[in-house]
Amino acid sequence: NPRTSSQGLFNADGKVVGRVAEAAAHLLQGKHKPFFNRSRDCGDYVVIVNAEFAEFKGKKWKNKLYRHHTGYPGGLKEIPANVMRTSKPTRILERAVKGMLPKNDKMRKRQMERLRVYAGDFHIHDRQLPQLPEEEHHEDNTLPHMSVEVLETNWDAFPDANELVYRDEEAPFDKIIQHDFEEDVHDVD
Repeated sequence: NPRTSSQGLFNADGKVVGRVAEAAAHLLQGKHKPFFNRSRDCGDYVVIVNAEFAEFKGKKWKNKLYRHHTGYPGGLKEIPANVMRTSKPTRILERAVKGMLPKNDKMRKRQMERLRVYAGDFHIHDRQLPQLPEEEHHEDNTLPHMSVEVLETNWDAFPDANELVYRDEEAPFDKIIQHDFEEDVHDVD
């Protein structure tokens, strides 16, 4: 079926935020498809990695402000872009993409649900999209520990090793439960 959705993977490492957001919005709307229609949602899924390494031009890291209102009087909150980058780096690209989508609330919400932004090199959509190749990884990132190392437990190293009651045998839960029930049973006349 030619009208099925596909996936797009963007690496935002060293790229300008607006250009990445423009390309992502283009795919989310489905403008690259021959059957594009503004009134229908025919876009693709988009995954953006390395969001914390996206760049702004000029002095925008200091001067750009992200504003939102809490709903209470005097509740206008302003967060500079450099603070937003350290606390929530994915929000910068999410807000940029959201601003480039059409202002139809229902369609914009559906399109934003298909956007996934990750701060580092790795995403969780391995079955749909491949991970970034090693040569495209950011030089400051360290590879996450994907494997779990199982260590042997040396029971003698614990200070209370002799006080462990059920170390080698199963706990007698049925006796404990039966004992508790016997204490709680009362004769009612």
